[in-house]
Amino acid sequence: GMGVDTSNEDETIGTPQAGLAWTGLSREGQWKVYGEYAKTSQVPGYTVLNSGTSGLFGGNPDLGRETADTIEIGFQTQLNGLTLQVAAFQRQDEDLVDWVYDSETPTARQASPVDMDVTGIEGWLRWESEATAVEFGYAYLDKDAEYLIDAGDASFYALNYASTRLLGSIEHRFFESLDLRLEGEYREHPSNTLRSGGDEAFFLNFHASWRVPQAEQWRLFLHLTNLTDEDFEPVPGTPGPGTEVVGSLS
Repeated sequence: GMGVDTSNEDETIGTPQAGLAWTGLSREGQWKVYGEYAKTSQVPGYTVLNSGTSGLFGGNPDLGRETADTIEIGFQTQLNGLTLQVAAFQRQDEDLVDWVYDSETPTARQASPVDMDVTGIEGWLRWESEATAVEFGYAYLDKDAEYLIDAGDASFYALNYASTRLLGSIEHRFFESLDLRLEGEYREHPSNTLRSGGDEAFFLNFHASWRVPQAEQWRLFLHLTNLTDEDFEPVPGTPGPGTEVVGSLS
């Protein structure tokens, strides 16, 4: 396929896409091997181009079109209650817009273009029976960035990411009306000058859903997030969300 991205503020660009897949099917299940390529693009927004060039988030009127080329390969299979997905990708960002700053003055950020090579690997495994399901997930991400102006030595957005994530969950259905799910997530971020409280975090969440047997059109939900009371800052310099309890009836 092919897309065309045009703007009266920048050049017109083509965005090709291609994919190839090989699949198989048997009585026990099915599998798929695939490879994909995609080019994407966008132009910087008004705020970036027309904000003042200094301050908390300084703009940059010289920024141009951003592009990304991504290649991904993967494998998927479903076999006797097991589901497995594995994927690896390589992405090349050119002129990506980011806000950079000097570690000694982190409150003065400047919009800057960055060329970046991004490599990622992720896997997901799920086993389920009639009433129980167990899931495991893993993701690895690495970024090699080259900023095109000497605006600083640290990044506010592009280099704020989880380099490692581990996920796990178990869910079970009781009495055909009560569903319980417990899920945990461990993540590790590269160090960031603005982040306080460390670059590692472990979150534990609990979810419950109850269908009223005498009136099945009614359902009660209970969600408890961050039971570990993790104070990790997903946005560096901004306090984490803390523990949250939500109940609802629909």
